[in-house]
Amino acid sequence: MMSLQIIDQRRTSNCRIRWLWIMVGLTLVGLHVAIMLQSPRFVSTDASDPSKIVILLLCELGACGLYLIIVGTVRTHYVGRLHLTGIILVGVLLRLITMQSIPVQGSDYYRYLWDGAVTANGISPYAYSPENILQNQISDEDVSPNLQQLAQKSENILRRINHPHLRTIYPPVAQGLFALAYLLTPFKILGWRIVLLVFDVIAVVLLLLMLRSAKLPLVYIVVYLWNPLLIYETHCRGHLDLIVGVLILLFVWALIRHYIVIAGVVLALAVGVKLWPLLLIPFLIFPLRRNLASTAKTLGVFAGVTLLIMIPFTTAMRHSPDSGVVAYIQTWDANAGTYWAFNWIGCGLAEIFANRIDGRILARGMVVLIVFIVSIWQARKTGKDTRQLSRRIGIVFILMLLLSPTVYPWYYIVVIPLAALALRWTFLLWTLLLPMSYFSNDIVNHNMLMLLTYTPVWVLWLRECMQNENLLTERQMINV
Repeated sequence: MMSLQIIDQRRTSNCRIRWLWIMVGLTLVGLHVAIMLQSPRFVSTDASDPSKIVILLLCELGACGLYLIIVGTVRTHYVGRLHLTGIILVGVLLRLITMQSIPVQGSDYYRYLWDGAVTANGISPYAYSPENILQNQISDEDVSPNLQQLAQKSENILRRINHPHLRTIYPPVAQGLFALAYLLTPFKILGWRIVLLVFDVIAVVLLLLMLRSAKLPLVYIVVYLWNPLLIYETHCRGHLDLIVGVLILLFVWALIRHYIVIAGVVLALAVGVKLWPLLLIPFLIFPLRRNLASTAKTLGVFAGVTLLIMIPFTTAMRHSPDSGVVAYIQTWDANAGTYWAFNWIGCGLAEIFANRIDGRILARGMVVLIVFIVSIWQARKTGKDTRQLSRRIGIVFILMLLLSPTVYPWYYIVVIPLAALALRWTFLLWTLLLPMSYFSNDIVNHNMLMLLTYTPVWVLWLRECMQNENLLTERQMINV
């Protein structure tokens, strides 16, 4: 009798959870429809003021809160073929709806569209800033007519680029993908969204294969498929960080399979999209530390591919007043939390040395050094366990964001594919917290907002690092 009651209770509990999933899935779809319908109202320049788009922000935050509720129940939900189909169907609907939305508070994609047009026409995107072209300050007479012709065809894309006085900061692999988007739909965001969608599909397929191979429940795919921050920042605002996330996921897969050379090539491609995956070099070296020949071969392949990719990028990295790379490395800061402590230390040391060194550069150097040391520490016990490897790489990425001088919500997207494998609150909580940074100081005090954004994640990150190094049990995974 007792066993029958327990079975009945479990059935009732599973039934309630399934209904919760259905209701949350439908509500997520409804909220994204609301965002899509509201977005045309904020096409004007006033849309840059967060106080004018509170409704959109509340819809996004509501979706993020519901998403975390679902993640909290993910271990207890049985997923059959029908349930998995429903999860995927909701994920597809969320993406298709969001792709119809007009980007609000996002203008980075204008730079992508322009860079893609220039690259596709055989011109270096690093040679001139948008301001140079608008003011016809082009020294190369051979390319000047082509650039001016592109500017006329761009439908004012060139005039909408933010920080037009700076040359582009995006490395060559990113430029190749921008060019592909231009070839699909010249000067239209649709082509870029198609490129992002292809990488999104690759991530889903790869995650399902990795979950099955690691004998983890396929239901974990909901962590990736339903994440509102990933969906909106990628498929509406068009940020490219998902591409880095997919390449890092491929990097994890290659390490698990012990395809170290492939892992080196993939990591080089990731560096060709954004530079900071260089911090993962220890994960490439440690699996081979007992075999010097293999280590040298792998590092040689990685270095060779990276150098080959980055040759055109040397122009962008030259120290000059209009270098976007130099400006970003030296002076860029936004939504920084813990970094201000390093900045204070760096400026203090600069004063001691009579300002012969730049305190800001010193602060950034300290951050990079600390993150790289933690990367070495986490990489020392890499193995073939999918969950542990994802967890260790995720710890490095979260620390990088915690210490970074610049943190935008879309930077966090790279962690989300890893969260689907590791299923840790440390990697998930920022889904809800980072979108709050869109609120202006007029609505919420900025310092209080940064305290709210960073403190819970720091607590979880420190606890994560103090966890037992042995493989965590299924029950521990989501409760920490």
